[in-house]
Amino acid sequence: MNTKNIRIVLVCLGMVFFTTWHVVQFQERKRETQRIALIEKENERILESAKEVFSDTSIIGKGAIVLDTKNNEILYQKNAFIPYGIASLTKLMTIDIALRSYGNDESITISNTAIQALGTSDLREGEIFNVVTLVEHMLLASSNDASVAVSENDQAFISKMNARARSLGMHSFVFESVSGLDQNGTISAKGSAHDIATLLMHVYKTYKDTVGDLNVVEKDTVSYQGRTIRIVNTNTLLTNTPSIVFSKTGYTDLSGGSLGVIVKTEEGREVVIVVLGSTFQGRFSDVKTLIEKSFIYTQKLSGTM
Repeated sequence: MNTKNIRIVLVCLGMVFFTTWHVVQFQERKRETQRIALIEKENERILESAKEVFSDTSIIGKGAIVLDTKNNEILYQKNAFIPYGIASLTKLMTIDIALRSYGNDESITISNTAIQALGTSDLREGEIFNVVTLVEHMLLASSNDASVAVSENDQAFISKMNARARSLGMHSFVFESVSGLDQNGTISAKGSAHDIATLLMHVYKTYKDTVGDLNVVEKDTVSYQGRTIRIVNTNTLLTNTPSIVFSKTGYTDLSGGSLGVIVKTEEGREVVIVVLGSTFQGRFSDVKTLIEKSFIYTQKLSGTM
């Protein structure tokens, strides 16, 4: 065989090899695509099966949502996109604006105006506190005094709260106060359960390292003058629900009872639960029911049930 014929044979062999290689690669890609599609279909089946645990859910609250943050999946919702009064859950946005406006070392003097706010967290006129300490009073004791203290020197504070909500994509919020208290017979803050869930997760993720322990039943805080104040968490579920890592309560006569929590399941998933428009005690029983169902859901997902 002369050199020319050898060259032709080699070219033909190369073309056969190249064509065969491409066919094999195509078949492998096709099999991988089919495999992934089967896995996704099975995952969807498992997810829908796990979500069935919420199918018979009955709660008092007018609005509610359960959100799996791992896949941003809504596991349960009841009027989740309709605005209701949010009462002291308003303070989540007050906290966000305060911590964005002040440095963590900023000191704030308690005014007479602040201590005139409805309710009490044992703050005294003239005492000085670190801004983070006042945030702890708002989160744990739902202090109206503290919410006024961190905001009263900024006339644009409430405008900033509304603008911040829009910038974060939470368009259901309307804030007319920093505390969420009823004003002149009207609700002073409204928002949807979905937007509260988003805000709750935002505050938790952004400030958990700044504030420290957020799921304690009670905590001692100290003024710059050295006086110790023991604040008690308004979320009574914390005494027997260690899975709660973050929470905020709310209640007014017009808004009813509200509660937002973030729980971490045994499988490590973080689930956000929000209930709005319940009763004073109903908010706790509503959220407890949704926590229990969330745990069954995650167990089903992991195949431990």
